[in-house]
Amino acid sequence: MKNLKSALTKREKLIGTFSFSGSPTIIEILGFSGLDFVIICTEHSSVSPYGQELEHLVRASYASDIIPIVRVIANDAGMILKAVDSGAKGIMVPHINTVEDAKKVVSAVKYAPTGIRGACPAVRAARYGNIPWFEHYSKANGEIAVILLVEEKEGAENLEKLAAVDGVDAVFLGSFDLSVQLQVSHLDPVIEEYRAKFIEVCKTHNIAFGDLAWDIDSALNYGKKADMLAVGVDTSILRAQIANIAGSLAVLR
Repeated sequence: MKNLKSALTKREKLIGTFSFSGSPTIIEILGFSGLDFVIICTEHSSVSPYGQELEHLVRASYASDIIPIVRVIANDAGMILKAVDSGAKGIMVPHINTVEDAKKVVSAVKYAPTGIRGACPAVRAARYGNIPWFEHYSKANGEIAVILLVEEKEGAENLEKLAAVDGVDAVFLGSFDLSVQLQVSHLDPVIEEYRAKFIEVCKTHNIAFGDLAWDIDSALNYGKKADMLAVGVDTSILRAQIANIAGSLAVLR
């Protein structure tokens, strides 16, 4: 699979989607179909941030050569540890609003002396000890991407400071949550103003910008400026396709 951190640094265009399904089969389909990354969501789905369920989803990502990014539920070092130990190549943390929030994420992802990640050579990410410890340590600290999900007004207003935190690789705009907080449509001009700000700040601080599109038309639009573009959610994509089939064949009833 592609090296996520390297791709973000080089501003390669990455296309992927969120996965809510909790299905290793769906993850494999996403990878075999040619997407670059999948964001395995433990925040809004029934997928647990702990245990073998998450590990199996990450394993399916490896099997189908798609970059596994895990969105944890909260800015919690224990949740982040489980994700990186399973082999996640990127960590996305929601509700990032302050510099302290951002520094906490970086610290949880990185081993000492940069951070506080618990050290164990027997985890899946180190092939259960088959990768020499210092090789695993070096790669982990140098290759796991830190992605801040900024989705509230406070975080958007603090964006310059968040983007400047050492160790942050990308900022992802949570446009839908932001629109709900502001009580406007996610298509409202004020959201577009925030989007423009995110793009400019990320460019200024030389980090990647991530965005979400809900359909092909918006993807073609937002994808012009986003370095990493997530298009929809696996369950929503499945629902839309099945609804289209059902609607098209309704005349047969």
